[in-house]
Amino acid sequence: MILKNLNKFRAGYFFTFIFICIGILSCEDDIREVTLYEKGTADASASASDIEYGETVDFSSNATKDQTLSWTFEGGSPSDSYDENITVTYSSPGTFEANLIVKYIDNTIDTKTFTITVNGPDTPLPFNGTPAAIPGSIEAENYNLGGQGVAYQDMELENLAVTAGSDTYREDDGIDVQVSADGTLINIGYTNPDEWAYYTVNVADAGSYDFDFQVASGGIDGGKSIKLQLFNLMTGAISDLGETGDFANTGE
Repeated sequence: MILKNLNKFRAGYFFTFIFICIGILSCEDDIREVTLYEKGTADASASASDIEYGETVDFSSNATKDQTLSWTFEGGSPSDSYDENITVTYSSPGTFEANLIVKYIDNTIDTKTFTITVNGPDTPLPFNGTPAAIPGSIEAENYNLGGQGVAYQDMELENLAVTAGSDTYREDDGIDVQVSADGTLINIGYTNPDEWAYYTVNVADAGSYDFDFQVASGGIDGGKSIKLQLFNLMTGAISDLGETGDFANTGE
């Protein structure tokens, strides 16, 4: 009787020991390595921050762990985009913000901001200090002071008219001003595509005005169209006012 009870006790002790061991092993299995979540970044770049009006800026997103991203471009074209890389044109002077808004995979949001300074043209100075009066005549050779890229755009450095034997009309010219042999006729010649000149005018009264162009061409195929445009110095906006259209050889 005593032996039987002792066996029962030993059996109970054995099962208890097994239970404890299993419990210890189970606790060890529950240990896990935990890695903290690393937040994404709203990294981005802009190719320039100080430009002239009419120029472009390339924007690129290098955001990490992004779910979505969107760009907004104040004063630019396009004004917004969902592309990672985008080229934006700024046509008006001013200081503008470009923003990249990043939504991460954890639904948090971050913003990267760029400040873009767009410079306008230098203040134009009329030839001889006085704007051309409207109504009146605008002499082609009396374009503004300021030089290449400010008062005019000429595709070659030399004055082709002077090279061809013409007298020099103005010392600051790079545009091709031609003076007739007797000095009575002065004009701009040797014009090429994408060449232009600025003129400052004083319009006495608001209203509508007709423009007559005086043009000539000695080329076999005649001359190419000449366009008159209005440039808004404050905004950089350009409006077409009139155009000659291509014209036939005039014999000069």
